[in-house]
Amino acid sequence: MKVGLSSITFRHLPLRKFLDISRELHFDHIDIAGIPGWAPHLNFPSIADADITGLLEDLKRLNLKVSSFNVGGDIASPIHSEKSVEFIKSAIRVANRIGVPIITVGAGSKSGVKNLSINNVRKLIKFSEEYGVTFTLELPHLRTLAEKWKEALTYLNEIPELFITLDTSHLYTSGGTIIDIEPFIDRIKHIHLRDAKGSDVSYVPGEGEFDFKSLFKLIKSKYSGVYVLELEFHEITPNAIVDKVKSSKTYIIEAFQL
Repeated sequence: MKVGLSSITFRHLPLRKFLDISRELHFDHIDIAGIPGWAPHLNFPSIADADITGLLEDLKRLNLKVSSFNVGGDIASPIHSEKSVEFIKSAIRVANRIGVPIITVGAGSKSGVKNLSINNVRKLIKFSEEYGVTFTLELPHLRTLAEKWKEALTYLNEIPELFITLDTSHLYTSGGTIIDIEPFIDRIKHIHLRDAKGSDVSYVPGEGEFDFKSLFKLIKSKYSGVYVLELEFHEITPNAIVDKVKSSKTYIIEAFQL
């Protein structure tokens, strides 16, 4: 099992500090977010050659592999989608230069236009292919056009070439079940691990209601990618987050081995 850590977990800290913490916690794989206003660890359009060189040197020094870029934007907005698409394209170009195999993007806000979202997904899939990067849509996801499992199915059915990032907490709140994802296992290219209780997706694995053991039993023989701990915290100290990360990692590994 390859367990990774998302920079969203330490979204208030600088990227370099997150990299150091990831190594100290014995992670080999990381997921770096570029989400303006939330987890802005990389601003893809403004990255200079020196920035890329510096990041590659840090990754080599710490022996870390970037499994994915988690990229912000709203591809469903009639007002902002064009700018969002360009932002995502810049992330794809950077991923190609750094050797990041996957980017993860959301379907767009609930107030957006689904056909616009779907058309932009198709465009971005083709653009990603040109740069040797796998484009994934995070399905399902709270507060997006794919908030409910039935809405996620619309994307999966209308875009057969689409790969997905699966977030366990959002699957739980979507009304979908672990069995529901079975027909789409071969389209899951990335996984975010977080727990949920009711409609709250801010729990760490083992403290919510998601059945990780059943998920791993279903997919572990078919999914060979990284399982990324993507934890969200509010008003908690970095040291307390470290403790939560440690306990979550232990819980996930034990659940996977059962």
